[in-house]
Amino acid sequence: MEHKLEFNLKRIGLLLKNDLNNYTKPLLMTLGGAYVLISLFALLFLITGDEHFVSHEFHPTFFPFLLFGLGLFLVSVSFRELNRDSDRLFYLSLPASRLEKHLTRTLLTLIGIPLLISISYLIYAFIFNLIVSNMTGNESSSFSLFNSHFPNDPSPIILVTIFMGIHSIFFLGAITFRKLEFFKTIIFGFGILLFLLAIGYILLRILIPDLFDGMSMVSTPPIEPGKGFKDWYANNAEWIFKTLFFLIIPITLWLVGYFKLTEKEV
Repeated sequence: MEHKLEFNLKRIGLLLKNDLNNYTKPLLMTLGGAYVLISLFALLFLITGDEHFVSHEFHPTFFPFLLFGLGLFLVSVSFRELNRDSDRLFYLSLPASRLEKHLTRTLLTLIGIPLLISISYLIYAFIFNLIVSNMTGNESSSFSLFNSHFPNDPSPIILVTIFMGIHSIFFLGAITFRKLEFFKTIIFGFGILLFLLAIGYILLRILIPDLFDGMSMVSTPPIEPGKGFKDWYANNAEWIFKTLFFLIIPITLWLVGYFKLTEKEV
């Protein structure tokens, strides 16, 4: 197939079907292994007498661990066949355009992975709470995607949104790096973070010069009387960081990933 910006829903569907046929079993085995691992941690806490943690703090601790630890690891290996010559030839020779291949893997990793982890964790938490309540006699805190366990903690659905913001970094790493993609991407992501901090610093100096005294930030932001820091942040800086994190950076990195995938076909 000629390498064009072609888009066909039927080919997208066939690519999705091909990926699901090839990766559903290993994905479920990996996810099952992760649940066995965290269940062993729960058993360890019960043995050591920390029933409070298991009953009330387990889910706020281990759902983020699965979402960001396992989820981003799976994103980082989503193009692993590009690192094996025989698999690489087969994948690149599939009758689909680069855009269709890129979009298919984007959908599977951006939506499919957090959706699978969220739904499976809801089921796991329900069974987990029943078992723990019967073992300890204490009622366990329920797990909800839309409610945070602690007042100042983000809800699981907010964590999923953050996952989607970070996704593009690990997706680019999956296309770019050969072997140890996850760890190399973490280093790359740290570089992106430093870049963001530098851009944020520059933008703040331009937009809010009163926030700085020479090269240093003032001890307290220039807040209007009767308003707190959250009000100042919401009115002056929040939109900048959200636009960068959820829009500009992901779109930029997805585009870079598309052209990186193009290089793999040469």
